[in-house]
Formats: sequence, C-alpha cells, structure tokens
Amino acid sequence: MFNGTFLRLALEAGLALALSSIYNVYIITCVGFEKMETQLPFFWLNLVSLAVMLTVTAVAPIFFVAFYMCNKHKWEDEQFETKWGAVLEGLKKDKKSSLIYPVFFLIRRIIFVVSAIYLRHFLLFQIFTQLFSLWFSINYLLEFRPFEDALTMNLELMNEFTCGILMYHVLLFNPAFVDDDQPREALGYSFILIVCLNVAVHVYFLCRTVYTEASQKIKELIFKCRQKKLAKESTKSLTSSSSSLSVGEEARGSNFES
Repeated sequence: MFNGTFLRLALEAGLALALSSIYNVYIITCVGFEKMETQLPFFWLNLVSLAVMLTVTAVAPIFFVAFYMCNKHKWEDEQFETKWGAVLEGLKKDKKSSLIYPVFFLIRRIIFVVSAIYLRHFLLFQIFTQLFSLWFSINYLLEFRPFEDALTMNLELMNEFTCGILMYHVLLFNPAFVDDDQPREALGYSFILIVCLNVAVHVYFLCRTVYTEASQKIKELIFKCRQKKLAKESTKSLTSSSSSLSVGEEARGSNFES
C-alpha cells in the first residue's frame, strides 16, 4: 500500500514537485543564501522540504529505470503488480519499451519546469523545447503502442496531436511570425475551439464509461435481489412442504394407533 502510494505520488505530482523544488533553487541562487533570513524556523523547514522534493524529482526517473528493469521477469506477477504495479498500470507488461512512458512522463515535466523558469525570456526556445518533447512522445506512441487498451492509446495520441497543434498556435502568436492583430484574434478563437473539442471528446468517453459501469452495477444488483427473492421463495416452499409432510405423518400415526 505504501509503495503504491509513493509511486502514484511521484507520477501524478511530478509537475508540482518539480516546479516547487526547481523554483526554490532558482530563488536561492538569485537572492543568495547569505541574504536570506536563515534564523527563521520557516527557512529551515522550507530547506528540508526542498531537499526532499528535489531528491524525489531527480531520483524517481532513475529509480524507475533501474528497479523495473531489474525486475522485468516479475512484471506480470500478481503479487509484484499489487505492490509495485502503479507505474506500469494500463501498460503492456510483455514489452520493455512500456517503461519509457512513465519515465519520459516525469522527464517531460522536469523539462517543462526548467524551460519555464530559466528560459522565461526566450519564448521560442520554450516552444521548441515543448515541440521536441511532443514529437518524441508521438513517435514513441506510434512506434511501440505501449497501452493495453486501444481506446486509451488513441486518446493519448489525440492529446499529443492536440498539444502539438496548440503549440504551433502559440508559436504564431509571436510578433516575429504574425504582427497583425486580426490573424491573432482568429488564432485565439481557433485555440479555444480545439481545446473545447478535446475536452468534449474526453467528457463523452468519461460519461460513456460511467454510464456503462453504473448500468452494469445496477444489473448486478437487480440480479442479486432476484436471486435472494427466489431463494426466500424456495425456502418458504420447502418449509411449507416439510410442514405438510409432518402433519400427514402425524395423522397417519394417530390413525394407526386408533
């Protein structure tokens, strides 16, 4: 339970951990350690939390590669999956290439945070960095197809292509490419429309999944209620038949005595 929670935290909170830790490092390097109020307890508490978050951010990708490659033969083991399967959840367990997805998932967020903080004055470098990671991810997904479920695979590809199109929209917002306000306004509406379409697709499949699971649960509940009702009726019929048989035997016994 603890292992699964830690792994899930490292995956899902990777962006927040990277942003908090790397931005703290940036502030300390800009302000200077000697100019900070080191006598306050809050400063040392922040420093300890920074060390923890920075360690998790830096160590998590290395740990995933080393640990899971050493235990490749256990990926399909039920006990291993229960304890350590959070990283490979939904991925194909018979391919080593599946491990690239969660590792690059974390590295990509670190790249995003570093570019957002240290390249904040260089918009083009930020955009090209994100486009590089996007196209790497798209090529990986198309080549190895690591997800077990085809719907999840297609949705992931759709998300990547959507992000790529949106990044090209952001690129065209640069005055070096489009200097007129009217095309920018059209690009803005196009950006909003693409985001809304992407969200609508996800909401549709989410509602469909919820409806399917809810209807299945209701059917199972109705089936169980019917089974209980039939069991009660059969019990009553057996009880009534056994009581009638006992009454008949008593009557025959009294007639024999008489």
